[in-house]
Amino acid sequence: MNAHAIRDKVAIVGMGCCKFGENWDKDPQDMIVEAAYEAYEDAGIENPQRQIEAVFCGAQYPSKGTAEVADALKLYDRPVSMVVNYCATGTDAFRFGVFAVACGMYDTVLVVGFDKPKDRGVSGPSVAVTGVRGLPATPAGWFSHCAARYFATYDAGREDLARIAVKNHHNGTLAPKSMLKREVTVEEVLAARIISWPFGLYDCAAQSDGAAAAIITRRELAKGFRDDFVLVRGIAIALAPDPKEDPDFDFLRWKPTVYAAR
Repeated sequence: MNAHAIRDKVAIVGMGCCKFGENWDKDPQDMIVEAAYEAYEDAGIENPQRQIEAVFCGAQYPSKGTAEVADALKLYDRPVSMVVNYCATGTDAFRFGVFAVACGMYDTVLVVGFDKPKDRGVSGPSVAVTGVRGLPATPAGWFSHCAARYFATYDAGREDLARIAVKNHHNGTLAPKSMLKREVTVEEVLAARIISWPFGLYDCAAQSDGAAAAIITRRELAKGFRDDFVLVRGIAIALAPDPKEDPDFDFLRWKPTVYAAR
């Protein structure tokens, strides 16, 4: 593998997103349009039908596949590719867009991620988790094993988790398009109902509808869009044996994260 194949060759020149939340009054195409056109405006793109050469999109629960994006943005006469890769979906769609620009295939592409899980009639994650070392588990139950092991190893506790929840909720109040805009205190976090010990309600992520978009282009062209562009230095994903079947998994680190970072 060439470690410098993409380094500093690709620039992010525009970003956009829709309002995240329970968007009952919007369908996926509404959210895609809102995110993409904010990214267009951010990049100074006035004619996306001419300037966007390819689209890489990601969604875990797409109802119409690539047509959902092509129809929403009227981008028909160019390739539109769909990525479905669980929690890595957005990262992978962006990775493919970066590769396509870095290798010289395209000058400027749109990357867009979207999902509308609230329309699926579920109140929480529906990821199938078969169990942990023979025990049945929900996603929260799965990660609770890791938290408990971390507590025991590093002398941490629920108060440490609570401070993270307080920080995250505060940051949510600063973001104009975030779903949750309520400050919480350490005391409130600790008093909330337990979902899967040691995780309480405020330690768990809310499930929301939303869409986000990025415009990426070749470094040499970036100044034609804006002066304050961001260069991509590197991006990677990796896999490892399923922790449920890996006797070396110690519930303290994720091997795929170690491999991707390396």
